[in-house]
This record gives sequence, structure tokens and C-alpha cells, in this order.
Amino acid sequence: MEIFLQGLTMGLAYLAPIGAQNLFVINTALTAPLGIALVTAGIVAFFDISLALACFWGIGLVIEHSLLLQKALLGGGGLILIYLAWQLLHAQVQTDTSAYSQPTLWQTATLAFTVTWFNPQAVIDGTLMLG
Repeated sequence: MEIFLQGLTMGLAYLAPIGAQNLFVINTALTAPLGIALVTAGIVAFFDISLALACFWGIGLVIEHSLLLQKALLGGGGLILIYLAWQLLHAQVQTDTSAYSQPTLWQTATLAFTVTWFNPQAVIDGTLMLG
């Protein structure tokens, strides 16, 4: 039981501070029907698990040795997160989910990949905790 609790708390410590992914899933849950929200959460979980595995297997070392990759991740990822935050701040609130315009699965997966893999905080946290 002790090992289970240790793993659970480590998982919560790893996932809780990653704000962009959480905001993406929460925003989808608030604006989309339940089925789409669950699919979105599953896609984000898939990309989050793939990032955690990459951090565990040493993506931090690759980033550390490539200055171009560091600049792209920190600069480009930061700009992407600012753009996504801008979109969320200026989004229109819809209380009627029947008027929801459903994004394609490809759009959902692309955005989930972006908020996971291009999030500098997620990569740094994962590398420090798991790498």
C-alpha cells in the first residue's frame, strides 16, 4: 500500500501543475458534450503519458545538447501557450451545448499534442521529476 500511495502522490505532483493541459480539458468539459470531453481527456492523457515516457528515457539530455531545440521549445512553446491563453480569454461562453461546433478529431489531437509537447513547463517538470 505504501508503494501505491507513493506512486499516486508522485503522479499527482507531476500532473497537477501542468496548467495548459488542465485548462484545455476543463474548457472542453465546460463547452462540449460529455462524449467529446471524454475523448479529449483520453487524447490528452495519451500525449501526457508519451511525454512522461520520453522524459523518463532521457529527452532532457537531447534538449540539453541541442541549443536550437532548446530555443524552439522555450520560445516557440511559450508563444504557443500565450496564443492559446489569448484564445481562451476571448472565447464566447455558450451555455447551450446543442450549438457547439464540434472540432474534428484531427484538430482535437493536434491541439492536445501542442499543449502537451510544446509546453515548456511540462517538459521541464517531466525531465526533472522523471529523467
